[in-house]
Amino acid sequence: MRIFAFQRQEPVNNGLSTTCLKHLSRFTSDGNLNDKYFIKYYLLNSFCAICTDTIKKNDNVIGLPCGHLFHNDCIEKYLEDNNTCPICKTNIEEAMNSFPEASPTSALNN
Repeated sequence: MRIFAFQRQEPVNNGLSTTCLKHLSRFTSDGNLNDKYFIKYYLLNSFCAICTDTIKKNDNVIGLPCGHLFHNDCIEKYLEDNNTCPICKTNIEEAMNSFPEASPTSALNN
């Protein structure tokens, strides 16, 4: 008779690193169409794909390097367990490290 022993494995955290999370673009959607940074993200999506609510004036939002926009609370919770965009599956850390121009902070310097 064989006895099988199973070793319990701790779950692997694939969440976004704290460093990358700190460097994501955060802003309040003010609806100012003269703000080129807001326009870049707003034109790609005007709703949060996580909660499916429309992004309204004065909502606190985060823009990912791929150009997708989400409510702060929604995407922060998602990124605790994931390191990719929930829409296009772009690896956020790779995008920020491989293409500095794709980094959210570079959009502010253009």
